[in-house]
This record gives sequence, C-alpha cells and structure tokens, in this order.
Amino acid sequence: MVIYYGNYGKVISMNIEKLLSLRCCRRFPFKELFENYLNRLRNNRESYRALIDKYGVFPSVLTPSLASDLLNIDTPYRKYFIQAFKNQVSHVKRYPEKYALNEIINFDKSNLFDDLLWFAPGYVSLERELEERLYYYLSYNYDVYRQYLDGDNKYDIYIPNYIIELKVISNSHDLYRYIGQVNDYKSSRNKVYGMIYVSNIVNLRKVKNVSVPTIIKYSPDVVLKLIFKLY
Repeated sequence: MVIYYGNYGKVISMNIEKLLSLRCCRRFPFKELFENYLNRLRNNRESYRALIDKYGVFPSVLTPSLASDLLNIDTPYRKYFIQAFKNQVSHVKRYPEKYALNEIINFDKSNLFDDLLWFAPGYVSLERELEERLYYYLSYNYDVYRQYLDGDNKYDIYIPNYIIELKVISNSHDLYRYIGQVNDYKSSRNKVYGMIYVSNIVNLRKVKNVSVPTIIKYSPDVVLKLIFKLY
C-alpha cells in the first residue's frame, strides 16, 4: 500500500497488516482510527450506499485490504481521515519506542499473557535490560522474581506457576539457544511462556515449531523497517 505524504510528494510504502497490529498505551491506534472512520461512513447515507455497491454488504470487520481501500475511497470525510492518518504515521516514526509490534506463536488465554502483549520494551541491547524492564512492568500486578533458582534451572522471570524465558535475538544462534532453553523447561510443573526481542532482521521460521506460547517483540528500528519504506 502506497500513500503520498508531506509537502514534497514523498511516498511511503507500508505494510498495512503490521501497521494495524501496532499497540500503544494499551490501544491499537491505527486499528481504532480505521474503525472509527468506518463507523462514520456507516452513518452517512451516501458513503454507506457506495460501500454496499463496492462490497455487496457494508463491511463489518476491518481487514488489511479494507483498510487499504479506505485510504483511497473518496468520501466527504476523507480529507480529515487522511490528515489524522498522516499525523499518526508521523508520531510512530518520531517516537517508535512508544509502540509495540507483536507476533504470537501458540496464543494462550490468560491475564498474564495479555499483559505481556501490551508490554512495549522500547530500545533494548542486552537481555538484562529486557529482563529489568519486564520485571518492573509486571511488578505492579504480580509477585515477580528475577533469575529465580529452581534446582538446576535459573529462570529469567518467575511468577508463581509461570516461567517467562527471555531472549534478545540478533542472529540465528540466539534463536537456537532460545528454542533449546524453552524445550528444556517444558517438563516443568509451571506454565512456560517465551518472549523474544528481535534487534535485527532474522529468519524466525524455526521458532514457529516451538510448542511454548511465545511473543515476538521487535526493536523500534526493526518495527520501522518492517512497516515503513520511504522513497
């Protein structure tokens, strides 16, 4: 999806699917922006009929292809929507550390897993930084331990009944170490979650074979590379 941007006709190419997945302050800013716009079109007779003519029914679910269409459909509110969209794009590009982009392997339905999804680590270079930030983030609502010893094992983050294994990934070797560690913990009596922080573009195909629920977080720089391309 391509959009002209700014006074000089710059073009931004963006991955609309990943854009809709961005989270900030416990919100989906782009997803909410598009959904609010769609609701506004639903309440406008002319726009409502135009979308029914295009799709056969009025769209009720926001999809990446629909979001891309909404940026190009001419409506009475398009000017204001595009301006709000560009303002949000500018904010992400200026403050990417405030946003989190997650990819999930083996979703798990629990309050803790949901809280891990909302965690935005910002810029991290070392695993101990990630561990420290997650520890303070979780300590508001949980009884949390760092580097918890359990027999021969030492867990990065331990919450009663839960182990959270962390890894900063910059190359495939880091990824293999993560896979080996979480596989070792699967025999534990505790529920095991994994969180990997990707600091460089790495092929993550192997991690999809892990049976442990895993959340992939991307560094702000990688988020910008995955979502935006300026020409």
